[in-house]
Amino acid sequence: MQKKLFTVPVGDNGGALQELNAFMRGNKVIEVEQKLIHNENGAYWCSFIRTLAGQWDQRDYQRHMTPLAAFTLHAAARAFRQAVHARYFNHTPPQ
Repeated sequence: MQKKLFTVPVGDNGGALQELNAFMRGNKVIEVEQKLIHNENGAYWCSFIRTLAGQWDQRDYQRHMTPLAAFTLHAAARAFRQAVHARYFNHTPPQ
């Protein structure tokens, strides 16, 4: 796992923000923490980013992105949504 810290001034012309966006597009991001910091020098967005190094597969996604309980809840909600859709939208109208 790798970590990177970005500081983007609030009044930035877009250079630092483009660097942050390019980094996020090119890496497998696990977590992002952001805070707005202001002092006598101005205001800044500080972004702490954790990324996953190496190959990315479904098991890595499940292990790093969501705990098992949350993933199980998501799967149950998906099954419920599919059942509702099948009941109300996939039926043939009465003749």
